[in-house]
Amino acid sequence: MLKDIKNTGIVALIIFVICCLVFAISFNFVDTKNTGIEQSSKTANDEQTLNETDFDAEIILKSDTNGTIADKWTQAINLSRTDGREVKVQLGQSWTATYNAETQITAFGTYADDGNNGYSNGGGLYVPPSTNIKLNLAGFAINRNQMKYNPKVGANVITVAGILSIVDTSYNSDAFKEAYDKYKDNKDSFINKINNIASGKICGGNLEGIGGGIYVGSTGTFNMYGGRIMDNSATSGGGIYFNGTFNFYDGLICGNEVNNTAGGLGGGLYCQGGQFNMYNGFIVNNTNQYYGGGIDIRGFGETRSYATITGGIIAHNYAQFGGGISINSLGTLDIRNADISYNLTWGNSAGVLIWTGTAEGKITNCTITHNKAYRTNNGANPGGAGVLANSKLEIYNSEITDNELWNGVDTTPGAGAGIRYENSREPLMLENVLITRNVAKSDINDGTNALGGGIYTVSNVHINGNVQIYDNLAHGVASDLYLMNSKKVVATGSLENEKGISKIGIKFAQGYSDTTFTTGYTANNSGVNPNKYFFNDDGAYMAIVRENELRFEKTIESGKYDFVYLENDLRKAYTETGFVHTKNDFDKSQLVNDKKVVLGKISPNTSVNEFIGNLNFASNMLKLYNNDNLIYNKGEQTQYSSLYDNGLELAVGTGWKLEVYASSGNKIEDIYLSVLGDITGDGKVNAADCNYLRKIVVNNEFSTLTAEQKLSALIVNRGRTPNNTDIQIIWEVVCGRVDINDFI
Repeated sequence: MLKDIKNTGIVALIIFVICCLVFAISFNFVDTKNTGIEQSSKTANDEQTLNETDFDAEIILKSDTNGTIADKWTQAINLSRTDGREVKVQLGQSWTATYNAETQITAFGTYADDGNNGYSNGGGLYVPPSTNIKLNLAGFAINRNQMKYNPKVGANVITVAGILSIVDTSYNSDAFKEAYDKYKDNKDSFINKINNIASGKICGGNLEGIGGGIYVGSTGTFNMYGGRIMDNSATSGGGIYFNGTFNFYDGLICGNEVNNTAGGLGGGLYCQGGQFNMYNGFIVNNTNQYYGGGIDIRGFGETRSYATITGGIIAHNYAQFGGGISINSLGTLDIRNADISYNLTWGNSAGVLIWTGTAEGKITNCTITHNKAYRTNNGANPGGAGVLANSKLEIYNSEITDNELWNGVDTTPGAGAGIRYENSREPLMLENVLITRNVAKSDINDGTNALGGGIYTVSNVHINGNVQIYDNLAHGVASDLYLMNSKKVVATGSLENEKGISKIGIKFAQGYSDTTFTTGYTANNSGVNPNKYFFNDDGAYMAIVRENELRFEKTIESGKYDFVYLENDLRKAYTETGFVHTKNDFDKSQLVNDKKVVLGKISPNTSVNEFIGNLNFASNMLKLYNNDNLIYNKGEQTQYSSLYDNGLELAVGTGWKLEVYASSGNKIEDIYLSVLGDITGDGKVNAADCNYLRKIVVNNEFSTLTAEQKLSALIVNRGRTPNNTDIQIIWEVVCGRVDINDFI
């Protein structure tokens, strides 16, 4: 955490910013892509430093012989306005507003007719226009002390029309980060821990209106470098409301709420036509019954709001929609290097909501994880536990993982535990994104009431670089990228780069009618086996190129045979290790099987017809080769046809190749065969295999064998190359004293 840097002026800040940019670029934290999203320049005061440990205060807010704390606040306001400069003020004690039993409202001081004595009409603190105050909380509290069950008009803590900067020399950002890292998966433990960490706070504003803790008007700028804004409430903007500028460098916005049971906006903060810049800090444990548990950003009239977030943690917030962040009409979100996690909704969009056609969102280098959306009643758009958008959305270099959508009894299908994208006008943009372990559930477990564990989209998905969407579930079955009818995966570039290789599971909506599911595949990935990147969630389908794009074709399944691979000198079967052919075996076949898919668990002396009959695939779309000899040709007559039922004279052997074809005539895949003990490739286990294996062992030539031969030679299979024990077992098989099937 960047903190404790003394104010050394513009030159020091320029050096600091340059260093940060160099650091960010070196770690790929700065995205220089021109994405087309309109951006607003940041309006933070460039001369402000981060949270200060050495604070040279001009005025100490403490009641003593020199005056009351209220008088000293007025003194600071008048000094700043008169001199036209920043005045440094420090709390010397906690300041609690005084309760008036007659009006049932508390007040720090009395409003002056000209509005310039530092107090609002409701008795809260006021920073007038043309006033610049830097306030050090110094570990103390400014407490409006308005009872939660009795909110009143004007009962917020501070109203800002000029410039207010909050620092806290007692604030230790690292302590809060350590607490989050240790207890983030347990909200109660996390909140208990941070409540015991010392820091100054602004609290107790309970307002019938907007901006319970801080209200920032259109002319105001609020800078926060440390301390907490906590335990405030309002009808909207429980912690903070602004249509000016809020620069959040560090600190906590926590435990604030919207007290409007009919539904307000922004439990933590509410921006309406303003600018929000967040560089670090925590927005946690804020609640709202409507939009935006942590943050709500939206325009005002025709004025757009901007949220530029370049760091920080947004977690454990609660709302009906947009638990962590809600971006609505005329709102623009550009969020980077942030953690949006463990947020909760009872409607949809627990992590991030980007809604209405005039909203825009770009997410870069972010973690969006463990957010939960529990839909408890009927309503539109249940889903998007991680992200829900019907507006422009781009995601780069981010992880969306372990989010959960529970549809409850809603008869409208819940969709998109990771992302639900409802924008039919523009594509969803993904580059270098990981989407995994997201789960969609429903109390109505009919297989259709929870869709798209990873992504549910009504639009095309544009992908580039390393995009991985796998191991997501809906109703307990694989459902990664759920494509509606006619929607496509658009490959806008290569599907691999220095960051990794794409791995995308495809789930088609019922009735998906297009024969191909990609656009631009061969234009950007020519010559690459598509199964390197894509698999079908329904299994037993292979991606093939047809007319320059991809489609899935059904391939073989077998209840008797199993695919096998070699790893650390062990023969392993897919069913034993959780691999599934066509889904997640491509890397294994490339790395350890000499780029071959190998089918094993085939007994010696298996006839051609027996082998073909155990493949659960149309025999007229299969070919079988022994080296260059075409043994079986799609059920047509060959010179070997009379021997198809004779496993003694013609048995399928190690090294034979099975070719699988689609009805279109396109070849789907090549599969190589491995028969245990049959090293010579004649389909039998005999003395020739025993002699061959003895030669391999004596001359240490195991590495020279093909992948199929290696797999057939590992009889004992105990993580070592073949030895005399394997030779002896083969001999015992030849002599009829051992059954080789006992070792398969």
